[in-house]
Amino acid sequence: MRAFRAWLIAAIAASLLTSAGVAGATAARVDGSREKLRAARETAALLQTELDRAAAVFEKTRAHAERLDAEEQETARGVADAQAQVDQADAMLRRHLVALFKFPELRANTVPGAALTDDVGESLHRIELLEQLAHHGAQDVERTGRALGRVRNAEHDYRVVTAGVRDAVRHRRDQAAELTATLAQAQSEVDRASDELRAAEAAAEAERRRRRAEAQRVGAVNLMAAGADAPLPPVDGKFCPVGAPNAFSDSWGAPRSGGRSHQGVDMFAKYGTPLYAVDAGSVRVSNNALGGLSVHLTTADGNRYYYAHLSAVAVSTGQRVRGGQTVGAVGNSGNARYTPPHLHWQYHPGGGAPVNPTPLALALCR
Repeated sequence: MRAFRAWLIAAIAASLLTSAGVAGATAARVDGSREKLRAARETAALLQTELDRAAAVFEKTRAHAERLDAEEQETARGVADAQAQVDQADAMLRRHLVALFKFPELRANTVPGAALTDDVGESLHRIELLEQLAHHGAQDVERTGRALGRVRNAEHDYRVVTAGVRDAVRHRRDQAAELTATLAQAQSEVDRASDELRAAEAAAEAERRRRRAEAQRVGAVNLMAAGADAPLPPVDGKFCPVGAPNAFSDSWGAPRSGGRSHQGVDMFAKYGTPLYAVDAGSVRVSNNALGGLSVHLTTADGNRYYYAHLSAVAVSTGQRVRGGQTVGAVGNSGNARYTPPHLHWQYHPGGGAPVNPTPLALALCR
């Protein structure tokens, strides 16, 4: 696993400082900073594992909630369909009752002999009509009963699914809070390490003034200080798209609202964390309800990278950027406003359809 940029810079700074052979109080201070930074680096490795675990749990919870939401809508349609069948059966029963009462001479059919008259043929006709009405009425009552049973079953299913949706939403909220808290903890570790690094650099700067002959070494330290907000070191000429600390897991194809499937990787980080161009190319800026504030990067080899849900952009449409240049900042714009801040990152080789970017993100950011 590749360590956080802050820890890498700190380790290099500590190595350079101790190799300079400073003496006295300054040397003791630098040695103390080195030990603290070593411990912070170990903590960072543990935190990175926890960050990615929290991101994976959140993604699974989010996918489960999306599936339950779709099931809730389906069961609601089932309730409506069953109720429509009840209404239809009830209407048929009413029609047969109305037909019965259209024959005043048959209203007393429940009285023995009410259907009999002095005319044998008329009596047989009445008896046959009563039997038909009774038969259809019984069918209507049975049909209505079955329809009512379907309504009760559909309503039961709806209540079960709705309860599951509530539990899933609550679980997703809890996992989002856990992920946010873990990211905050990691950021706190980075800030603490940065303070230690600045203290070590201050000691080195004091030593530089005393030993001007070491200008070359001091220049290297100053260069690292100036790059405190730089991206992770490149891999095969490409840069991690989001600053450290960050957290992500493979969520390619996971269900999303509206029946969509996830076409990228969500890389969680503190709100405002810098975002970097993965490679040199030209950019286009967009803003819509789905992706929010976004940057589209097209590189010289025709690959396209999509950065979505930004809180701010540092480029403009048509601008040329170099690899590792800041293009924006992590946010939760668009339809991500109810999720922890993150970068939705897509990878389109050759400018074509998106492919799972997780392997590339792992190679560049871990």
